[in-house]
Amino acid sequence: MRKTVKILLISFCVVGILVSLGVAGAAERSLRTNWSWPTYIDPAVGSDFSSSTALVNLYDSLVYPDMKGNAQPHVARSWDTSADALTWTFHLREGVKFH
Repeated sequence: MRKTVKILLISFCVVGILVSLGVAGAAERSLRTNWSWPTYIDPAVGSDFSSSTALVNLYDSLVYPDMKGNAQPHVARSWDTSADALTWTFHLREGVKFH
């Protein structure tokens, strides 16, 4: 019985050492992230990542792109384009308020 316990104990030690040797050579992986306050909350000016994230949560757009990149209605329920494509008329949803 003692011999079996010794063999098992030695086996566990050897396996533990072999496993730790395999892990020691593994490359270190890390994830670094950064966050800052928005520089601007004016949609005409803000273009950095922090400002863009804030703007998406503050303002709605007239349209948004679907998964294929096609414009889908959002605040605008529909829109018309002139023949020369210089004038665009957006028809807004009912109850939309601008502040």
